Amino acid sequence: MSNMTSNRVVVTGASGMVGSHIVAELLTRGYRNIVVTVRSAQAADKFRLKMKSMNVDASSVVTCDVELCNPHEVNELLNEGDILIHCAAQVALGSGNGQEMIETNTRITSVLVDCGIRQKIRVMVHMSSIATFESREYPQLTDESSFARNVSSWNPYAKSKFYSENQVWRGIRSGLNCVIVNPAVILGLGDRNSSSVATILDLVSHKFPFYTDGASGYVDVRDVAQASILLAETPEAYGQRYLISAHNLSHFELMSKLAEQLGNKPPHIKCSRQVLYAISNIEAIVAAITFRQQKFSKHMVRSITSRSAYGSSLLKKTTGFEYRSLEDTLNYLIKEYRLGSI
Repeated sequence: MSNMTSNRVVVTGASGMVGSHIVAELLTRGYRNIVVTVRSAQAADKFRLKMKSMNVDASSVVTCDVELCNPHEVNELLNEGDILIHCAAQVALGSGNGQEMIETNTRITSVLVDCGIRQKIRVMVHMSSIATFESREYPQLTDESSFARNVSSWNPYAKSKFYSENQVWRGIRSGLNCVIVNPAVILGLGDRNSSSVATILDLVSHKFPFYTDGASGYVDVRDVAQASILLAETPEAYGQRYLISAHNLSHFELMSKLAEQLGNKPPHIKCSRQVLYAISNIEAIVAAITFRQQKFSKHMVRSITSRSAYGSSLLKKTTGFEYRSLEDTLNYLIKEYRLGSI
């Protein structure tokens, strides 16, 4: 067990999928001085309910009402020697207010970096995404050396993560111990209304016949949590970003494996990007007429039809981390799906 378990750990975004698994893993590893940030009593209740649904005793975890965009409140939150694990972020799957999301996510990270420097915290772990990488031509492996050159065509979420990472790099240049974690597509269930993986499982469970020719990297949410904490405990890892990806799969392979686990027929009709763009255009018109948010955007079409493969050898080289098997991950995912998720 790490000698860092006596440190105070502050986790933002703890009611979310990744944040809640990080808190669960911290408790498993023996950390007891854990503080999670919330924005309201309702958010605190959601966190407690999430922990209960995971069968985790989080009675020792303290919830703290903090506005993360407010430097005065964040300064009061952080203490010298703290471990800060930053998972909080606005996420928009559709075409909502993208500029607001970019500004909010960047602002929160900037405030945390500034206060982390001022309060001399031990280390900050920043949860980012593979969305910030410039993907190499498939099937070449994209890795930590794949820095973005032009983000103008990126979706707002990817931009918000890219600009947030820039704030962390600024902190690193100023002497703050930081680790950037870039997970691939995370296989786990969060809010069933906004989880892309839950959507895929819904489609597969209803024997949805269509698939796209996209491909990406995938990783178990429990591996993301364990790797993030391990990186925080490894001083040699500081000042670097780490791509966290266990399995490279086509969307067809993933949906077929999930269908097999559910005992259903796998998808068998390929859906082209042109057809998906047409559907997106129709939905945009309907959304404009009905004054609702468009959910199936062109950015999303590009995401589910693009082909990328990822390598994460740096994580293993630095920490010796070993990923779970795909079978283990899919079994866990199906079990959680059948039980229902908060």
